[in-house]
Amino acid sequence: MNDSYAILGIKPGADKSVIQKAYRTLAKSAHPDHSGGNVGQFHQIRQAYEALTQTGRAPQPRKPQPSRALFFGLWSRITQSTPTKRPRRGKNITTRLPIQIGDLCKGGVRRLTLPNGKALDLHIPKGHDPAKALRIEALGDAGIAGGAPGDVLVSLDVKHDEHFSLQGRDMHTNTVLQLPHLRHGGPHRMTTPSGSIAFQIPALSNPGLVLRLAGKGLPANCSGPAGDLYIVLQAAPSHNFTQSVEQFARTFCMARHG
Repeated sequence: MNDSYAILGIKPGADKSVIQKAYRTLAKSAHPDHSGGNVGQFHQIRQAYEALTQTGRAPQPRKPQPSRALFFGLWSRITQSTPTKRPRRGKNITTRLPIQIGDLCKGGVRRLTLPNGKALDLHIPKGHDPAKALRIEALGDAGIAGGAPGDVLVSLDVKHDEHFSLQGRDMHTNTVLQLPHLRHGGPHRMTTPSGSIAFQIPALSNPGLVLRLAGKGLPANCSGPAGDLYIVLQAAPSHNFTQSVEQFARTFCMARHG
């Protein structure tokens, strides 16, 4: 095929118009009827022309195609050099909040400042189990590569006051009564972190007796049932009672050494 281009004196890949023009010029000069024509050369020119035009258009030189191995090799290098990041969830933020027993008994909102400096209002559900951290969703550290943010986990530090303490969901306290009240019994009222309650003192109660009031501890909540209230009965100091004890002690000592 390249010989055909050479015979016509044109460059490989020439279009049809160039081939026709070259053929006409050469064929006219080599035609046997033309002065100085050459039969053999004429037939050679005609064969070259037919070889280049037999498909209806001049053949185009074949363009080099990249090999599949080269393509995949380059793609592998690109993907390895620029790894894609997978979305990852942000880290949780943990903190602690000191509260009173009354905050758990009545519920409420407390202002909280996180370790990262952000401030928010924390809702404390009524009767929440203090052993379980409160979770605030999506307010933790931001996610990576489009991942979801983390959460905030707040642990509660319950501060016991001078009258009440909390053990699990049960409250513990004591109450001081006069000796006649312990002896005869009767109704008694006291104020707790949940509010004022009334209960009955049994007759002939001894100091140190523990009363259990079911359901009067930490209020019921989805985190657990209502706790109980345990009350230790104590006797109030009596001036007459103290004098009697001291007189008995003096009499006992005199009789022993007399």
